[in-house]
Amino acid sequence: MLKTLRVMLILNDKQRTRLFQFAGTARFAYNWALEQEKKNYDAGGKFLSDCGLRRRFTEFKNEPGNQWLYTISNNVCKQAVKVTGMHVKLENIAWSKKKTRQSANWFRLAEHERIPVNAKYFMPHVSYDGFNWFLTVGIECEASHPITSGNDGIGIDLGVKDLAVCSSGHVYSNINKTSRVRRLKKKQRRLQRKVSRKYEKNKEGGRYQKTRNIVKSEKQLLRVTHRLADIRTNYIQPADTRRTVSSCQTGYITVSTAGL
Repeated sequence: MLKTLRVMLILNDKQRTRLFQFAGTARFAYNWALEQEKKNYDAGGKFLSDCGLRRRFTEFKNEPGNQWLYTISNNVCKQAVKVTGMHVKLENIAWSKKKTRQSANWFRLAEHERIPVNAKYFMPHVSYDGFNWFLTVGIECEASHPITSGNDGIGIDLGVKDLAVCSSGHVYSNINKTSRVRRLKKKQRRLQRKVSRKYEKNKEGGRYQKTRNIVKSEKQLLRVTHRLADIRTNYIQPADTRRTVSSCQTGYITVSTAGL
């Protein structure tokens, strides 16, 4: 069984700056590859393979003015080379071999012991959600709740008024109807209108100009959006876990979406 883990990284200023450089390089490489595919298609050519694009990109890096691409590793942020209970080591964050500089390769994990040590890792990936950086990695593990055969089961009706109603009589209320979520959604709508008005006010010709005030308002909007997502996730995951455990113990689960 392949399980995916996502853990937030706690970074210092140098590590955060370096990751932004890597993200910018990845975006540049993606746009370059997309342009190459488009040019090849317009010329009547076939779809370029991954090997073909890599070969062209290597030639592109050797052209004058593109040597800066060699400052970024080809596999940067794609391979977690080592994991401890509190840190993860990523490739080529610091180029210097001095021990004082090599410490920049170690990223602190927000959740200790979340990623097992000395495990086999699949497709490590570092992502940014607008506020924090996260490490996502797949590991092999055994199924924690094997499904057993049986004649008993539990039915779940997913609806709008309530999140879920179980045949056992347990009802999970809709988190979106609580006063806390409604208050945050109202604030979210107000910030969305505020950002939209600022864009219209700073429109020049047919293009929108992003000012510092717009960036500030967008960060406020993103913070509220994250809070809403966290509240919903923290509510849904425990409820989903209880339903999964119950279904594994009884044998099977039946879900009805008639109310959606």
